[in-house]
Amino acid sequence: MGRVITSHIATVGGRLRGRPYAEVRALLGEPTRVIPPNRGQSGRGPQAGAGLIEWVIHDPTTREVVGSIRLDMPTPRQLKPNEQPPPQSAENPHLARLLPGGLEHIDEQGVVVPDDSTSAHIEIEEDEALRDAFAHERGSRNR
Repeated sequence: MGRVITSHIATVGGRLRGRPYAEVRALLGEPTRVIPPNRGQSGRGPQAGAGLIEWVIHDPTTREVVGSIRLDMPTPRQLKPNEQPPPQSAENPHLARLLPGGLEHIDEQGVVVPDDSTSAHIEIEEDEALRDAFAHERGSRNR
């Protein structure tokens, strides 16, 4: 933690915090995968029904995978007794810049940060384009 990453994963899209999804999508291009939220889903973990959009990021020169940017669309969660709440940014639609393997998060300056930190959760604005992205995917799965 604390080391600085200088590969393309740290710079692709520029500063994304606070942007509406439509702008994020324009900067990052076509997502690699989309999993719509399932508000009624039960399963393991407090975010079992959360939605996800992911872009796998390649080095523009070598085409090597340098990480991914993942958009998480959290579902409301119930805290267990004595459980500490996550950062507020984890409860809102947010991006995560992930190094290969998905275990290490980096902030918008390219610094490796704890995955449960506010810096690891790059909040974005939920807009019509985001709702449409999930609705479109949900519809294509029901065909």
